[in-house]
Amino acid sequence: MDLDRFAALASAYGGDVSRWPPADREVAAALMARDPGATAELLAIESELDGVLDAWRTPPAGAALREAILAAAPARRAAAAWRTWVWRTGLGAGLVAAGAAGLMA
Repeated sequence: MDLDRFAALASAYGGDVSRWPPADREVAAALMARDPGATAELLAIESELDGVLDAWRTPPAGAALREAILAAAPARRAAAAWRTWVWRTGLGAGLVAAGAAGLMA
């Protein structure tokens, strides 16, 4: 691994090497041992950004936004009564047929 690859990984995964993919951690550790100054500087820069991103919280949605989302949502449809009747009738007929087949066997 060279310093450019290390910088790309630090940019992608942050300044905490434990968040990096396991395969890259060992190679990064070797580079950190060979060139501690440059790697520490890159990790420090990315750690600052990590801190800013970790501290940021999304603002809560206001009541107006919540009401607008609920108003735009499709209305829940009630199941048609005939579908329920067909389902129950079909289930009953199936059970009767299974029982008759069992008696015949």
